[in-house]
Amino acid sequence: MESIKEILSSKKSFPCKLNDYEAGILLNEFKFQKESLNCQAELRTIDYIYKYENEDGVYILLEEYMFLDYEDDIDISNTIGKNYYLNKRD
Repeated sequence: MESIKEILSSKKSFPCKLNDYEAGILLNEFKFQKESLNCQAELRTIDYIYKYENEDGVYILLEEYMFLDYEDDIDISNTIGKNYYLNKRD
């Protein structure tokens, strides 16, 4: 099992996309910051933002759930996809 330090140090550039396995490990240590609903032309998303700080900097993890624009019931169980992105602030 990879550690948080191994995952963070393996990323060469930011922002970057994470796979589900990496995100699952990071979500255990990152602290929840905020939730937002975004509506675009044909896609709606719910974004959850998490934060982690260490001696190397501040890391931001975005968990993005995607919905079709015409979806009235914005609920995690109705997603058409999920993405994870990691960014770093020095």
